[in-house]
Amino acid sequence: MAVSTTRDVTAAVLVGAFNPSIFHPSWLALHELISKDALSAAETLVSHPDISRFEANHMSFDIQKTRVLISCESDKDGLVQDMVRSIFGNLLTHSPVSRVGINRTIDVLCGTEERRDELGKHMAPQSSWGNWGKEIAAASGKRHGGMQRLTMRQIPRHDGREGHFQADLQPLINSNDAIRLDFNSELVAGNPDEIEGAGKAVQLIEDCWAADLEKAKSICDEVVSMVEGF
Repeated sequence: MAVSTTRDVTAAVLVGAFNPSIFHPSWLALHELISKDALSAAETLVSHPDISRFEANHMSFDIQKTRVLISCESDKDGLVQDMVRSIFGNLLTHSPVSRVGINRTIDVLCGTEERRDELGKHMAPQSSWGNWGKEIAAASGKRHGGMQRLTMRQIPRHDGREGHFQADLQPLINSNDAIRLDFNSELVAGNPDEIEGAGKAVQLIEDCWAADLEKAKSICDEVVSMVEGF
């Protein structure tokens, strides 16, 4: 079986101080950030002073007092960037945002369980774990151990900005041959005790959005090529 991508989601994360109770599909429509049709199709999952969760115009919103997360399928990632620009660049400019995350999650089917196992052994050699590694390698049958999660972090960032770029690789438990790659590009907008608004955060997303999402895809493509070679 061929290696294939089954899920590709992008997200913007803003860390700071927010008021979840104002975030609602009707609030977005009031400010013309979504259409009336999108408002009619929106689904409110949670609406509470401490947390607001809803889906509207192909995007998922998860708003908490200290974190805003807006996500969508990668082929519509421009919607997320525009939404952050509209909310925090025009409406809530005084919201203090100290950190920004540009995230991408990609699920990949390796084609066979053997290929996924080979990837795990390549990324985290069992031989590096001495006698315990030999015990893991000796296991046979449907249930067997191996790499469960691998994290790689780049500091300093590829663009020299304050923050880091990180990738997490793990097998998906509900599948025999699927893996998940979680990419997190973290950028520092300022000191939480000193930051006064969202301007720097919005600018960071403007400057880094496309490049960081492309970097995540490039790394994923290299992993896919590796799997195809097993």
